[in-house]
Parts: sequence; C-alpha cells; structure tokens
Amino acid sequence: MDNGMVGALALMGVFFLATFIQGATGFGSALVAMPLLISLLGLDVAAPLFALQLLIVESLMIAHYRKSLSLKDIRPLVIGTLLGTGVGILIVDYLNQEVVLTGLGVFILAYVGYVVLNMRPMPLRGVGWAYGFGFIAGALNGAYNTAGPPYVVYGQSQAWAPVVFKTNLQTLFLLAIIFVIGGHLLVGNYTATVLEAAVIALPGSLLGMVAGISLDRYIRPEAFNRVVLVVLFLIGLNLLR
Repeated sequence: MDNGMVGALALMGVFFLATFIQGATGFGSALVAMPLLISLLGLDVAAPLFALQLLIVESLMIAHYRKSLSLKDIRPLVIGTLLGTGVGILIVDYLNQEVVLTGLGVFILAYVGYVVLNMRPMPLRGVGWAYGFGFIAGALNGAYNTAGPPYVVYGQSQAWAPVVFKTNLQTLFLLAIIFVIGGHLLVGNYTATVLEAAVIALPGSLLGMVAGISLDRYIRPEAFNRVVLVVLFLIGLNLLR
C-alpha cells in the first residue's frame, strides 16, 4: 500500500472518529480531529478543511433532526452570538488568548464539578442567561473560532432531550462555522490542496455521522448526559494546556 493510500485512509479515519462523536453527542469533533489533522496536514490545511467538513455534517444533522429544532430556545442565543462576534473581532488584539481560554477551561471544569457533586445540571433559568452565553460564544468565535463550549454548557444546563440538544447545537454551530469559513475564503485558505483533502475525507465524515446518529435509539437520556459531561471535562482540560 503506497503512502498516498495510507494518507487517504488516515484522513478518512480521523473524520470518521470525529463525526461519529459529533453524531452521537452533538459536539466534540474538534477535540478529536484538530490535533490529528494538524499532525497529518499542518494547521494551514487542517483548519479550513475541518471547517468545511463540519459545515457539511452539521447541515445534514440539522436536516435529519429538523423536527426537534426549537427556535424559541435558541433565538436569544443567536442574537447574543451575532452581537458578541462583532465585539470579539474588534477586541481580539487587546486580549491575552492564553488567559481567556484558560479561564474558559476553568469555568467548564467548575461547571462539570458542580453537576457531578449536585447530581443535576446547574439551573440557568431565564432568557438573560441565553443572551449572555450567546454573547460569550460569539465573542470567542470572533476572537478565536471557539464558540462551542458556552453553547454546550448552556444546552446541558437546560436539560434538553438528546435530539433537541443535538439539533439546537448544530444550528448554533452552523452559524458559527459560516463565519469561520467566510474568514478562510477572504484570506484565500481554500486552496486546491484543501479541496482535494475535503473530497477524500468526505466518505469518512458521512459514515461517522451516520454511525453516531444511529446510537440515538440505544442511549438513554441519563447516559447521554453523562457522555456530554465527560466530553465537556475533556474540553476543559484541553483548554488548560
């Protein structure tokens, strides 16, 4: 087997695993994919490639779960995100990235600790929390392309059913990823190399997504929530590095 074939299989394998996690939990694919993709392809290819694959996967997941989408629940998050994204873009040069992301990691770990010790999600009730978490997510997305953790923490706190959790998060992530892809397009990051890699990776992405979604019928809500907390914990640890 030549090196080109090995590389293609490795790329499909990375995206299969990443989108399997995305399909099963609704988030967490970046935690798996980005370190592996950077080692395989370098950051200049990995970042735009991952964004493009995620756009496809999230669009298909929204189509699959469309009947479970709760626009009422995510509308304030979307508004907060739009406002926060502009702020994040404007202030990124004045922020210390390591301090901001470390603080986010500490918050996530503290939230997970609260849920584990109290055996229930932190009660974040009231529309103000949604606007606030949306704004923080937007600011992080505008500054560092890191919108996911605030969405996941807020969604987990609302005790949404697994399919609602997945659908709502995919819709929010889709909005965030459109901004990211727009940025890559503006600076010319979608080269022939990235597009070729995207074609190679697509079968792995689609198979992983289908396999992850197929677990819906087997995972109880309680088990799903535990999985979400484990992935949140790993994300928090990763942000502390």
